[in-house]
Amino acid sequence: MASNFISNVFSEYGQVKLRLKNFSGNKILTVARFYYYKLKGKHLLVHPSTIIAGLNNISTMDMLLIGIDYFGFVSNRDFTYLNIRGNLIVQGAFSIGRGCRFDIGPGATCILKKNTYISPFTNFIIMHSISIGENCIISWNCQFLDEDFHSVEYENKKYGEDKKIVIDDNVWIGCSVNVFKGTTIAKGCVVAANSVVRGVFAEENCLIAGNPAKVIKRNVNWK
Repeated sequence: MASNFISNVFSEYGQVKLRLKNFSGNKILTVARFYYYKLKGKHLLVHPSTIIAGLNNISTMDMLLIGIDYFGFVSNRDFTYLNIRGNLIVQGAFSIGRGCRFDIGPGATCILKKNTYISPFTNFIIMHSISIGENCIISWNCQFLDEDFHSVEYENKKYGEDKKIVIDDNVWIGCSVNVFKGTTIAKGCVVAANSVVRGVFAEENCLIAGNPAKVIKRNVNWK
């Protein structure tokens, strides 16, 4: 048993060294924090300029990188903040860029699937539910918000609407996109920069753009 433990430690250290190959921050502190989180049962590789509230509410099935991947327009002084009052479930290898903010409210769930990365300075304010699929790219300065926080009355208002946000597999979301409650984006779609998205986009492989966003092209493939 001891030999298996030692073998696992060396294997994980090899993965960590590979991830930190182009890392510009404090590597010693970053590795130390990795093993601290490991003792807590979490698989996190975290930039030192990261604050995590609600660590016990995070579940990791593979390595979650926070502020590790290189982006030329961020600095080591850009803080990342995760305030996890509900549940953050990481189902595979996932990367969160530096300067992002996550506020997952009590009773809310955020599911992050594998091989996806979120670019810096993107905000998640989730009071209900969000799911992000596999092999997605979310660019910088985006916002995901599934709650209004205020009540507005108007004619023909629809009550009982589904507030969850669902991003399916292989979706690319451009920079400065706002995604609001009740949004579903189907597989293979691309969302153009600066779009404002709300509603169900069930058709796959579409280009979605505008304010309010709508489908402007079909049979789109990206890589």
